Amino acid sequence: YFLGKGVQRVGIATGGDHRALQRREGFLSAWGREVPTAVVPAPSSLELGRKALGELLAQDPGLQAVVCSSDMLAHGILVEARARGLRVPQDVAVIGFDGTPMARFTDPPLSTVVQDTSRAGELLVGSLLKLVRDEAAQSVTLAPTLQVRASTG
Repeated sequence: YFLGKGVQRVGIATGGDHRALQRREGFLSAWGREVPTAVVPAPSSLELGRKALGELLAQDPGLQAVVCSSDMLAHGILVEARARGLRVPQDVAVIGFDGTPMARFTDPPLSTVVQDTSRAGELLVGSLLKLVRDEAAQSVTLAPTLQVRASTG
């Protein structure tokens, strides 16, 4: 998404847990190179998001965008950006992850990577039923979607 918009200077704010770090690796694989990263302890919080933006700007003061491993971290990035006088998305664009309901109500509304949790639940139950019947269950990866809102312009 950011490559298509001409963004070159991106940072990652991520939790230190396994799932969040997998999200980071997925982003880096798609981006094709290392970028400034702020790793915060789990669980993610608004306060840790604020701290993460400070760390990212210390690594790259010209940062154009931040990709976050959760919507909660992204919300903290939005709050800290405003506190620093940065405009979102004009000065720094922000994307969260999780598709939480609160993402629609941040200021500005948060772009977020959405997972189909209903479908994931259906697949999980199906796999559990197979295992109970001593049948082989397969691992399935669901493709997420990006819900674009005002935080990315």
